[in-house]
Amino acid sequence: MLVTLLPANDRLVVRRFNVEEAIEKAGIDYLFVTLAPATSGGRRGRTSSTPVIVKSKKGGLKFIRETGPDGLALTKTGVVVWKVPADAVEGDHEVLLTIRDQAGQGNLSLVQVRVTATPAPEREPEKPPAGRSDQAASRSSRPSESGNFLPWLLESAEKYSGGAPPGHRA
Repeated sequence: MLVTLLPANDRLVVRRFNVEEAIEKAGIDYLFVTLAPATSGGRRGRTSSTPVIVKSKKGGLKFIRETGPDGLALTKTGVVVWKVPADAVEGDHEVLLTIRDQAGQGNLSLVQVRVTATPAPEREPEKPPAGRSDQAASRSSRPSESGNFLPWLLESAEKYSGGAPPGHRA
């Protein structure tokens, strides 16, 4: 989606725009990170798992951990996994990654794992409201629990946007 502010600064225009489709049509050889959270959560004594999502025309992605806390690992599919020690210092711990594709292109990405105090006791998952499937409920309610607002935002924008505002020519 592409969101623009009109010159009068009184309206936002939401348009569907797929970056990946546009790049494919242009024939560009690309390697870019679509999701490398600036900060992910890690609680003392728990395992933190943060996926890094990368798009590459050539494929054959390789993920290399350049720096990061002891015990932190990076899977072959680009998931940053760290069993946070019970005595880990609270605050941000930086992880520097190199991502390469078969074409030899490279990308450096910085992920920070924010360590917090001992976690609260785990809760039972809430049941979805009557009449809604588990999938629909998980996509549209409480996006902040997972920390991933994108699916919820896209669903909401699609649901509530009626295209261009009245009087505006797209």
